[in-house]
Amino acid sequence: MRAFVKNLFKVELSLALILSISFLGLAIPYGFPLFSPLVLLLSINFYREGKLYFKLNLGSISFYVCIIFYILGMIYSGGIIYDQNKAEVNNIIIFAYWA
Repeated sequence: MRAFVKNLFKVELSLALILSISFLGLAIPYGFPLFSPLVLLLSINFYREGKLYFKLNLGSISFYVCIIFYILGMIYSGGIIYDQNKAEVNNIIIFAYWA
């Protein structure tokens, strides 16, 4: 069991786990409730171990600015979040995790 938990926090396996759970979440009508806590847990662990770092260049800065404006647009839309918005936020989290 200890070896499984140790291997779970390897970058390659965790990305595969996140991708497979995101596909599972898209197949379930109301989403998979453990996707966000899993991404948060793995991100905190990778940041604590020094494996998570942010590459900052013009492309990544413009990407994060676009994400901020997308989220602000969702906030100012009157609290209505459509299914397509949920899927796009899921894709943004996956892409930001890989980038």
